[in-house]
Amino acid sequence: MRRNRALIIAALLGTYALLIAPSECHGDKQEFVLVHGSGHGGWSWYKVAAILRHSGFTVTPIDLLSAGRDHTSVESVKTVAEYSKPLTDHLQNVTSKVILVGHSLGGTSISYAMEQHPEKISKAIFVSAFMPSNNQSGMETVAPEILGGLITKGVLKINSANGPEALPVSVSLNSTYEMFRKYLYSECSDEDINLGMSLVVDAPYAAYSEKLTLTPQGYGSVSRYYISTGQDKIIPNSAQILMTKANPPLAVFHLDNGDHMSSFSYPEELTSLLYYIHLL
Repeated sequence: MRRNRALIIAALLGTYALLIAPSECHGDKQEFVLVHGSGHGGWSWYKVAAILRHSGFTVTPIDLLSAGRDHTSVESVKTVAEYSKPLTDHLQNVTSKVILVGHSLGGTSISYAMEQHPEKISKAIFVSAFMPSNNQSGMETVAPEILGGLITKGVLKINSANGPEALPVSVSLNSTYEMFRKYLYSECSDEDINLGMSLVVDAPYAAYSEKLTLTPQGYGSVSRYYISTGQDKIIPNSAQILMTKANPPLAVFHLDNGDHMSSFSYPEELTSLLYYIHLL
């Protein structure tokens, strides 16, 4: 752990200086493909994307099906494959390997994409994200009391199409200022909280609940890294660490002060880590 924290210090001091240097100072750049969390969209990466683009990287923030600018009805999205189709479609069309980054629930979609298109991905980076193993759903990567607690506190709500006795179809975030400030955006500015409040939508329940088939030849062949966030009140840091012990990546890096939305609250530090990992 001390070694990884030392690497973070080096990343923050050294690589951010490289990131903000003129883009022509850098060599060939890989594409970063950024995948959002529950209820969000590609817009949630706008600060990170701006820093990466300034330094010459190609950056593609994905809107998963029914999220962001994609207006597909969330009730119609029944599988992880459907939800992740904008991501897998993009990967089918790239001509060189990309760096895949998934936040929160986006960890489920990038895991699925790693299984489907391992030849298109050089590295996968999970940022305070679900990181499932074979035959595991995203929600099963954390203890039941974590999601249950968020539901009890009113942070999350599971919706059914035809009343509470029917099968669940979607998950809502409680997008009031008080809930965002206390839980999801706890270290973020008021401006970013208000942006999130105005743009979040429901997410398909299947993205939480569907068990994934992940093989050594597919998912397991992609270099995998994890960035944990120390002040996360959605997926607590302790749960993130347990996840990485159950399904070990090549390395775990830490944003000690990061909340769940570190792309808003600590974009420079997060981007420095992404840049550092891309060099490994």
